[in-house]
Amino acid sequence: MKITIDKNNKAPIYMQIKVEIKKRIYSGELMPYELLPSERKLADELGVNRSTVLNAYRELKAEGLIDSHIGQGTQIMPLENNEEKSVKQPVFPISWHHMLSQEALRAQDTSLINMMKVSSKDKLISFAAGIADPALYPIKSFEAVSSIVNAYSYEPFLHTPVKGLYLLREGICKLMESKGISPVPEEVIVLSGSQQALDLIARNYLDMGDTVIVEEPTYLGALQIFKAAGVKVIGVPVHSKGIRMDILEALITKHKPKFIYTMPTFQNPSGSVMDMAHRLKLLELSYTYQVPIIEDDAYSALRYNGNEIPTLKALDKRGNVLYLNTFSKFLLPGLRIGWLCGPVTVIKQLAIRKQMMDLHANSLGQWLITEYLKNNQLDEHITKIIKVYRIKRDTMVNALQQYAPEGVKWSIPEGGFYIWCELPERIDSKNLLMKAIEAGVAYVPGETFYSGKQGQNFIRLNFSFPSCDDIKKGIKILMKVILDTLEMTKDTASEKVEVNPMF
Repeated sequence: MKITIDKNNKAPIYMQIKVEIKKRIYSGELMPYELLPSERKLADELGVNRSTVLNAYRELKAEGLIDSHIGQGTQIMPLENNEEKSVKQPVFPISWHHMLSQEALRAQDTSLINMMKVSSKDKLISFAAGIADPALYPIKSFEAVSSIVNAYSYEPFLHTPVKGLYLLREGICKLMESKGISPVPEEVIVLSGSQQALDLIARNYLDMGDTVIVEEPTYLGALQIFKAAGVKVIGVPVHSKGIRMDILEALITKHKPKFIYTMPTFQNPSGSVMDMAHRLKLLELSYTYQVPIIEDDAYSALRYNGNEIPTLKALDKRGNVLYLNTFSKFLLPGLRIGWLCGPVTVIKQLAIRKQMMDLHANSLGQWLITEYLKNNQLDEHITKIIKVYRIKRDTMVNALQQYAPEGVKWSIPEGGFYIWCELPERIDSKNLLMKAIEAGVAYVPGETFYSGKQGQNFIRLNFSFPSCDDIKKGIKILMKVILDTLEMTKDTASEKVEVNPMF
């Protein structure tokens, strides 16, 4: 319910609430027998004490405008018995907002939606969304729909098992063997993108009030899902070698988390890589304190330099790691095919919830990827895109070196999609974003990747999606916006010099 409270008004807040509701009743906006929000829910929405709303409801009840019954809530009463009568009550649409569940109210972050919307705007150079370059999609390899139909008739258009097409799960197992992981198909479930894995884990294993430990900064989609589940999200700082293990152990003993979520290779957004010593220590902590690990491995195939490090799943000897991956970052994102690898008992439980959610991942998409893997085309394709993305990364780094004003720092990732930039402390990246968009460039503000109020002077830049020409042009424009902002603020704030361990 949209109620405006004027704190400068001398009238008590409960009277302001009463008057606002009364106006809506007499105008017909609130219809007879329509339910009002509970006292607690309205108090939370307005940021007031529950007793304040309770007093407002009591006043309205005394005037016969509302009534409440145990188990039925508080509802609007017809006006026929009141002095002020409405000649004709208009019909108004249902107030859907007031019907939202508590989970839906917790899931109001539209950052990803806005990111995708901004990225699709014409004439805007977008460093925002984490999308692969469409020019590199292996379209010709996926023109085999007719041959699939010829070979399998109507099967690609039927339902698949909830866990996914068995042939695809076999292909995924073979793919994981190249990473030192040796699962069987029963330990794999095919999903509508790896983000669905996080949602299924949250729905099956997390209760309101549970704790999840995440890296900080971390993947925005994970933060959204965990917060929507009503869990407490605790962030552990990330440096160039990965998550801070000294801080992590202290937080585990204090908060007793249900899960640790990590992206150890080319972390989103920082691009950092957890070194071998930190990976082994993380597994040791998992075993000691019996805390399972969610390993998100979306970017590890995209390595441009440096040596490959085994995944946590490959190093795990006790089944503590749930491994997530997706085809979206190196094949076709629109197919929405990802997977989770874990113990059979976990896979069975996730399948039960997935069946309720969407029955199974897209059938044709599963068949297309199955044929693609069977034809052994993936290694050649990844080699091709790595060459292109390495050039794009270097183009962005060179442009930053050329145009970045003093005080701007950045990482040079060995792989993945992103460059993580630190701006001078007096620049707020959210405020800067509107100026950048007006100038024709978009990025993601750093605050988006933190569970609390942090990262205000960081930005994430994606180099996989824009062309090299757009990267050069966009970085030049963005750095000019930053420089102009610094010039405007230099007289009002003194720059604080700090060395960030990420760089």
